[in-house]
Amino acid sequence: ENLNDLDSIPDFTFKELESKENNDILNTKIIGKEDVNIAKLITQLDNSDWVKNGVDYLKSTENMCPFCQQGINDSLKTEIESFFDESYETQISEFEIFVTDYKTYINGLFSDITKLIGITKLTGKEHLKIDSDKISEKLNHLKTQFEKNESQLVEKQKNPSTQIKLNTLKSDLNE
Repeated sequence: ENLNDLDSIPDFTFKELESKENNDILNTKIIGKEDVNIAKLITQLDNSDWVKNGVDYLKSTENMCPFCQQGINDSLKTEIESFFDESYETQISEFEIFVTDYKTYINGLFSDITKLIGITKLTGKEHLKIDSDKISEKLNHLKTQFEKNESQLVEKQKNPSTQIKLNTLKSDLNE
């Protein structure tokens, strides 16, 4: 009469984690087209992100350089704009999709861990096989590591030409 059914412990896998943390897009320098005349200068400056920000500002400054406040002729403006071609925009889009997918995946793992902690707290008693306090501690550590990864992703969103490496969550998830 005193027996209670315990919910089964759900399978917890993270097979996709390694491929996400080592995705090629993280190490890709997203820069513009290299076969336009202005490309050599932009490459030499090694700051296509700065130029891209200038192009965005240029749209609202009526052909005045947003940095030096000098007039820009149409051919230079066209050349600079052509540097950031469709392939650049495609890579930016791919990165944005990756960020969304990565965040969704990690938040799903966190949700699974939170459910696991909830399963251990049945009728006010701890599940005998699981130390929920230890799992909660690991979850907090994972969230801290994930926040660091998120800040790196935000940095790459701001500066797509940077290369980043995410902190791996694998060892903590294994534990």
